[in-house]
Amino acid sequence: MQNITFTAPFKPSGASYTKLCLWNRYIHNKSRLVLTLLPAVFGIYLFATSRITYLIPLYIILMLYPVLHVLAFVFKIKKHLRFRSKADTAMAKFTIMDNGILIEREELDMYNMFHWDDFSRVVDFSEFILLYDKIKLSLVLPKDAMTDVSPSEVRDYIAERIYKK
Repeated sequence: MQNITFTAPFKPSGASYTKLCLWNRYIHNKSRLVLTLLPAVFGIYLFATSRITYLIPLYIILMLYPVLHVLAFVFKIKKHLRFRSKADTAMAKFTIMDNGILIEREELDMYNMFHWDDFSRVVDFSEFILLYDKIKLSLVLPKDAMTDVSPSEVRDYIAERIYKK
């Protein structure tokens, strides 16, 4: 297959970035999701079974913990987006080759080469193709920038390279 080339911002921004971060933190990471929901389950149980009325505010706080945790994380994402580095928002040229993915951010004179053995898994997420090294999100490829080839072909090509070890 010939090299696949497309240009897009190096990392997503705005609502797409927030959605990606929330998915990566809570849905992709099942243990964190369970640990976030556990206080709410415990609070509901105590609220339903306890006869101690002066502890009801504590039970309500426990039940609201997941909501407060997610809101605090969204606030942290919004703060991060305000103070983001130029390297994250720079336009990048992605070149998918037989030996890996080359990312060129020419306006910053930055070049990164990711080899296929740098990744352990590929995930097809709504707007992006995500490449992981174990549990760490290493690279995000935007599907809407892939105009010359379909994103499913790119995903299959990458998966073939990653999983053929």
